[in-house]
Amino acid sequence: MRHIGDGDYQYEALYIYHGNDAEISFQATNFKGDVSMYPYSTSRDIEIHEDNLSVEGLDYEEDDYF
Repeated sequence: MRHIGDGDYQYEALYIYHGNDAEISFQATNFKGDVSMYPYSTSRDIEIHEDNLSVEGLDYEEDDYF
């Protein structure tokens, strides 16, 4: 969770796959129920054939994080 001002917080997650021969990473954010996913970052010469990733927000207690 990151405080972004005016009492608002944004949840940010960075996902990384690291194998012996390649790495793929991307970031997703959730702000007020809107989920944004950012472009993939890759190392080596790899190709993504299917993108079926879905991200959803979960209910949480703010007191657990702040």
